[in-house]
Amino acid sequence: MLNAEAYKDKKLSFAGKSRLWTFISLGRLCKGAATRGRKIATLLCLPLYFLAYPFKFWKVPKVKNFKHNFGVCVIIKNEGNYIKEWVDYHRLIGVDIFYIFDNESTDNTYEILKPYIDEGIVQYRLIKGKGRQMDAYNITINKERKKCKYIAFIDADEFIHLDDGINLLDKIDETFAKNSDCGAVALNWLLFGSSNLKEKTNEPVIKRFLYHSEPDFVENKHIKSVVNPRVVMDFRNPHFPLYKKGYYAYNLNGNKVFGPFNEDLADLSIRINHYFTKSEEEFMIKRNRGFADQPGTRDLEEFNYMNHNEIFDDSMLKYVDKL
Repeated sequence: MLNAEAYKDKKLSFAGKSRLWTFISLGRLCKGAATRGRKIATLLCLPLYFLAYPFKFWKVPKVKNFKHNFGVCVIIKNEGNYIKEWVDYHRLIGVDIFYIFDNESTDNTYEILKPYIDEGIVQYRLIKGKGRQMDAYNITINKERKKCKYIAFIDADEFIHLDDGINLLDKIDETFAKNSDCGAVALNWLLFGSSNLKEKTNEPVIKRFLYHSEPDFVENKHIKSVVNPRVVMDFRNPHFPLYKKGYYAYNLNGNKVFGPFNEDLADLSIRINHYFTKSEEEFMIKRNRGFADQPGTRDLEEFNYMNHNEIFDDSMLKYVDKL
């Protein structure tokens, strides 16, 4: 995880410096080919990308009617204990389609999702290999850019939180309408700690964990993106995509956001409740599962660093009975 303080002095123009690499990368062409084959395929496909680059860089599809208004894309592995609550909660707040990539789960994830798949609420895809998060995101962008109005790219331990009286679609619509060059709405994290729980129970996540960090904790500067997929070129980072020329991410205050961090935390009426650690037992399971976007396991010290329980917040309890 890129630390916000380490990033502060590296405010590169991602939109300018990374676009070319996006189009000479293998994310789209190979649709998730094994990492070891990407360098060779990149060289072979380089001429094709240079030919396609001007068209992909400028062209923005015009769509009048969408099949879905608000989608969420996620890659998961062995999230059977949590995925039903996560889907049901986001349905309650207005999400109407889920793009779920299963990274070779060995638990009952598929069986839990099967009723949602049959109903057409979940589009399920098995995706094999390590570090496949960006591939999953880019497959979704390519396949759904003309079908879904907005897509949020978040994790299964992240819940989009709305202040009372906020309608998810209306608020996102409002932010896009205020900025004609808006490519995404950047939503900040709010990290929830373990609530000093040692062991996992079967109660919902949003009921068990009611303490979060101070809003100005440095890691809360991380964002996740709710994008207009028609103006997104590619994802190379799980927090933000690269946009077509002339489009940018905006926060809820109406200010542009460049890269994976937003320093401007004044408006958190929509945020990402990030249940990163959960209990100590659950963090150890998460640690052993590894990362979604790269090989490796998590450092044990990460639990202590991210486990903040300064502020009591029971605003999610109103959804528990509905789940």
